[in-house]
Amino acid sequence: MKSTRPQRGEKAQENRRELERSVRIDTLAFAHWVQWQGFSQRIAADKLTLHSGTLAEWERRWKENKLAIEPVGRPTRDSDWETRQLMIGLFHLVGPGIGLPCLRAFFPDASKGELEYMLERYRRVHLRRNKVALHVLRWHKPGSVWAMDFHQPQRPVDGIYPYVFLVRDLATGNNLLSLPVPSRQFHHVTAALSALFQNLGAPLVLKSDCEFDTSRFAAADDDSKNQARQVLAQLLNDHRVFHLLSPPYTPEYNASIEAGIGSFQTRAHHEAARHGHAGEWNCEDVEAARLQANELARPWGHNSDTPDTAWATRPPLSAEDRAAFATTVQQFEAEERLQRQEQLLEGIPLGQRDIVSCRRVAISRALVARGFLSFRRRRITLPINRAVWSNVR
Repeated sequence: MKSTRPQRGEKAQENRRELERSVRIDTLAFAHWVQWQGFSQRIAADKLTLHSGTLAEWERRWKENKLAIEPVGRPTRDSDWETRQLMIGLFHLVGPGIGLPCLRAFFPDASKGELEYMLERYRRVHLRRNKVALHVLRWHKPGSVWAMDFHQPQRPVDGIYPYVFLVRDLATGNNLLSLPVPSRQFHHVTAALSALFQNLGAPLVLKSDCEFDTSRFAAADDDSKNQARQVLAQLLNDHRVFHLLSPPYTPEYNASIEAGIGSFQTRAHHEAARHGHAGEWNCEDVEAARLQANELARPWGHNSDTPDTAWATRPPLSAEDRAAFATTVQQFEAEERLQRQEQLLEGIPLGQRDIVSCRRVAISRALVARGFLSFRRRRITLPINRAVWSNVR
């Protein structure tokens, strides 16, 4: 339902005063009917649990002006035009999170009602004009797209593993791996993925953030680190796995694995607490949390399959699926590169960032085109973040 525009003064009281007038007219009608039956006005007032003087006052006002609507309270007092412009300027500088106490400090001569009215009106306009696009993703084919990331517990696992490497299948929500590792180096990732590909089969797409970018070779890094990147890139290439990197500074692009990490963290904490060492995970707690999430969780609703059931009944990825997907990616990537090249001056090649972006766009479009992914999109308004000093209440 569309929200009503905030109002002040007589306009804000109009509906309530009209309702009160209607109730009083009905009350007088009842009192007249009681008197027509031969009883007094006092008896009618007692039946309505009203004071007889109140009923008499309403009778007098009815004869005088038909119970005309009269606003109650002090009359509204508005500031001049310049003061209101200063209020609007302050809103634009500070934002909609500013609170009433701060406004009263800036404008001590303005009434509280006016400040509340101006603040509510500005927030209403802000929410209407500042909408963001929200995409709800649905992954349709189990085993086709995985996501990976690191998680750092508060204390090292077993006192020696400061990180946990996690891999999750997005279509089923199955946590395929939760491996404590001594560092975030690439050779740990390569070894873990190599074992997964051998035991479970390789996916079509592997999602991750820019930390796992295998195309970035820095001169400041030592040769072993750059060589580890090459080994990981070769592993993905040998298994014909497309690496879908998140855009820079957008962790929400890989939100599925982030949500899995949050669930894993909660379950690992409870497992550790159940064994009497809360806050100090060991490898058994980590693996138990993964197995428990796969066995008991229902990420798509209480009537849906558990991740273990959905993963066990997955259809295998055929060589034809990989070939068709690779062809679609190449086609979309060529179109995207050509479109971006046309926007540059002649002779200027695409940069590395543009090349990575073209590959990301091509993989995303191919997933939708081949039926592995669908999404719904809608525009919503983000909540207003209020600091402690600007809390209205």
